[in-house]
Order: sequence, then structure tokens, then C-alpha cells
Amino acid sequence: MRQSMKIVAITGSLRTASSNTALLCAMSQLAPPDVEIVLYEELGTLPHFNPDLDEDVPPESVARLRALLQAAAGVLISSPEYAHGVPGSLKNLLDWLVSAGELVGKPVAFDECVVSVGVRERPTRRDAEDDVVEDRHRCVDHAADDGEEP
Repeated sequence: MRQSMKIVAITGSLRTASSNTALLCAMSQLAPPDVEIVLYEELGTLPHFNPDLDEDVPPESVARLRALLQAAAGVLISSPEYAHGVPGSLKNLLDWLVSAGELVGKPVAFDECVVSVGVRERPTRRDAEDDVVEDRHRCVDHAADDGEEP
């Protein structure tokens, strides 16, 4: 019998009725029998990141997180977008992992579960590519005005 592969699922939302958490729970239920998806449920218990606390013995909740990730074969993250980025609670979790290296060499998948469209139109990849090309043209035009080679 093959050994089970453990994947840690992290939701970036603290909401009780989070669609991101629901997505990860559904993935857990639909996973093949040899894949164990473990939902990390302590996001709200992590202390604010403070390098002074990240000594030989980190806070208990941080030590549990690190041990869970160390034993995992991979990580799934599903998170909402807040203010054009990840929620502060998820950023805090990632800050606690920077110095210890639990994610180094591990596959990590990130999904943004979007249920409704807000006021702001979501940019597409094509929009981003157009912006890069437009910025490049501005740089080239500016360099030509200065007599420099682009």
C-alpha cells in the first residue's frame, strides 16, 4: 500500500463562512485516497510577526505551524484579495515562515476564490502585458529624447 501524501491547505480568510475555506474543504473531500489534505485552522491564533519572538523557541502556534508544514509534501493556499493583495493575516503567516524555511523546495499552489465582482474591474493578464509594453515605449521614447541608446 502506498503511503499517503500530506498536503497542508491554508485559507487566507478568517471569516467563518469563507468561500476560500469551503473550496479547500471540498478539495479535501475530493482528494484521491492516497492524498491527505489537512486544513490549517490556526491562522487567527498566530501572534503578530516580531523577529524578537522568533528565537530558539518560537510561540507555540508558530511552532505548530512550522511542524505541520515541515511534515507536508506540499501546500495549497486559497485566499481572498484585500486592497490589491493578500489579507494581513496570511501575510503575517508568511512572515513567520521566512526565517525558518519550511516552504523551501516544496510545491505551493495559490488560488484566489472569487465569488462576486466588486466595484473595481479585475485586470486581465493582457491588461498587464499592455501596461508593460506601454511603460517600455515610454522608457524608449524618453531615452531617445536624451540622445541615449534604448
